[in-house]
Amino acid sequence: LLYAVFDETGGLKPRAPVSISGVKVGQVTSIRLNDDFRARVEIDVDRSLDLPVDSTASIVTSGLLGDRFVALSVGGDDQLLQ
Repeated sequence: LLYAVFDETGGLKPRAPVSISGVKVGQVTSIRLNDDFRARVEIDVDRSLDLPVDSTASIVTSGLLGDRFVALSVGGDDQLLQ
């Protein structure tokens, strides 16, 4: 599981897809409030992915209905997320 912290979730919901370059690689498992009053989003991604530590997550809108999902942008660092 990975965690991302956001100032605003804008309607993101549990079970929303997580994608890299438009390919679904996981889903949001929970959204909670952090101790610093920011949204902590728990993300379950494919365990075979080797994501660099400088990868970023963004909440984006899909389609005309405004469905929200998390888009991951892969970084270039040699160290990988655990």
